[in-house]
Amino acid sequence: MKKMGIGIAGCGVIADIHAQAIGASRNLELVSCFDRNERKSKAFGDKYQIACHSDWEQFIYHPEIDMVSICTPSGTHFDIGMMVARAGKHVIVEKPIEVTLARANRLIAICRAEGVHLAVIFQSRFMPQIQLLHEQLEAGILGRIFMGDAYVKWYRSQEYYDSGDWRGTIKLDGGGA
Repeated sequence: MKKMGIGIAGCGVIADIHAQAIGASRNLELVSCFDRNERKSKAFGDKYQIACHSDWEQFIYHPEIDMVSICTPSGTHFDIGMMVARAGKHVIVEKPIEVTLARANRLIAICRAEGVHLAVIFQSRFMPQIQLLHEQLEAGILGRIFMGDAYVKWYRSQEYYDSGDWRGTIKLDGGGA
């Protein structure tokens, strides 16, 4: 079986986690990366021994890319995801899918219209306790669920917000955690 080729858009901190996960897969191969910052793109490409691009057209039409993992600020996921889908590539976005419901829904609609898959990273879904809850819900053990509510305390230190000028902004981060 041919491995599916993945390109990573955005060579910041989370891109390394995506590259490591792709490297651990038997079915995927990291083939290319993109970042507007040529230095970051080259450093990432050299680290993983893949093609690197700071030109979007060269990246998105790289012949081995079947899908793109979008590792850019949250408020850019729609714009980049739309371009990826319209290039006929499958779309993976780091969470959240976007910072507004309207932009998230538009990205979903575009991916459907283009006939490509859309996936959103949320690694917690693979935690054993979440898997157990899912199994119990599917088996009907918990009865008929008609409402769910959760209060999740996400802490982000000031250093986290200082690590990127987009973090905590309404436009690119939805206001933050």
